[in-house]
Amino acid sequence: MTIAAGFLCTDGVLLCADTEHTGWTSKSHQSKVDQFDVPDGKVCFALAGTSALAWSAMQKCKKQLQATPSSDLAADIEAILDAEYRRNVLGHPDYSGLDYSLLLALWTKGGGTQLFSTTATALTEVKQFQCLGVGAELASYLIRPGFLSPSLKQASSLAAYTLACVKESITGCGGMSVYLLLRKDGTSGVLTSEHDGPTKEIERYARVYDFTMRRLLLWMADMQGEDIYFEKNLSELVVKELIEKRREWTRAYKAKEQGFANVNPHLTPTQVKDMFAEISMGFPPKTSGP
Repeated sequence: MTIAAGFLCTDGVLLCADTEHTGWTSKSHQSKVDQFDVPDGKVCFALAGTSALAWSAMQKCKKQLQATPSSDLAADIEAILDAEYRRNVLGHPDYSGLDYSLLLALWTKGGGTQLFSTTATALTEVKQFQCLGVGAELASYLIRPGFLSPSLKQASSLAAYTLACVKESITGCGGMSVYLLLRKDGTSGVLTSEHDGPTKEIERYARVYDFTMRRLLLWMADMQGEDIYFEKNLSELVVKELIEKRREWTRAYKAKEQGFANVNPHLTPTQVKDMFAEISMGFPPKTSGP
């Protein structure tokens, strides 16, 4: 049981997933996203389905790709995954319930970033976004209206809202969310729903936000109500609440940014702003001269 999603962004690729693993009588929590370097490239992935077999397939990819430089990373991964799926799933005498699928974000020095998804032995390039797991249909429904060639920053906010809603609604999806961001220059960052910042704030506020918007829609549809009362409710109970929440998030961000500045007095205000923005997105801060 999983919700995993991949986004092709203007400045890279975002992968994300929940962490809940559900068995017959118990559940546990473990990351479903990971990454590894290969000669002249990087492979990031998220998995859904039978996690043990999915991890085994990616471990085989890592071992072979790190041992032998690849001239066509996607093709070589497809060949390895094809063999592993046939061996562990299709080759099993009763392969029902053993299925798994993957999202793959690839970076190469010559080719930039690409996003792929697997279905059985097929590897398909993704040009917008793709969702996997039991929560995929709801996730796709939530993502589609807001997907307009986002940046990694915009996609991480959309992903946080989507995962929050799916985890709230779909059995078997839950736990901490993990977000892996891969830029076009090959640098990668990691965020979770427990890191201070937008992904944490959006996940925690999503349920209240949805309730507020549904309540507004019902007020709009009440033709027996007076417009003056609708406008008052809109102003006092919706707009005012959203403005206060935005101000709360802004104050918290500025306070953390100032704290970063206080412990790094050698940095200029511009360096503080840029480095803290990098850290807030899960990236190691870029160094620059004074």
